[in-house]
Amino acid sequence: KAGDVERRRILVTDAFSLPLRQVASKALSHTETANGASIPMLIVHLKSGQLTTEVSNISVYKESLQGELTLDLVAIPEGRFLMGSPLDEEGRNWYRIRYPELEEVDVEKQHQVSLQGFWMSRNLITQSQWKAVAKLPKVEREIDPEPANFKNDNFPVECISYYDAIEFCARLSQYSGRVYRLPSEAEWESACRAGTVTP
Repeated sequence: KAGDVERRRILVTDAFSLPLRQVASKALSHTETANGASIPMLIVHLKSGQLTTEVSNISVYKESLQGELTLDLVAIPEGRFLMGSPLDEEGRNWYRIRYPELEEVDVEKQHQVSLQGFWMSRNLITQSQWKAVAKLPKVEREIDPEPANFKNDNFPVECISYYDAIEFCARLSQYSGRVYRLPSEAEWESACRAGTVTP
């Protein structure tokens, strides 16, 4: 608790450097949160070459899966963000290396995108969450309840296909009565950049 108090102080104090405030925000996002509570998030805006920050409280919703196991979702607010990457961002030429036909296409060209608010899993889907949903009734196809190579209930699930992920969402939707889906490319990038202008 004392650590969380110090992290909150760093988060809300403009005198601390932006990277330090971002680290404090990320650390606070991993704090155990009750259903319906909120976590503080640092939002960074870039307008006319100037960085400004604000701290916003983001709601947390816990979808019950099995016993004490939950899928924690955070509210990603609506708004506009700069999608794509600057010419000097590390890893920017990934597409050109793997898809030579895109040599002349700037697939990462920066552009403004508007998004409606949405909910997203607070963390990567764990192997225990995957197993719980894989046990639910099939919607379209069978899925392996334990596909991961690196076994540990708290590790992210890996070795799944796009179609496995679609089935996971369909089973969870059927079970919960709410619509679960994969994020769009723009939603994913917005959530990953988390209000920053960094990779």
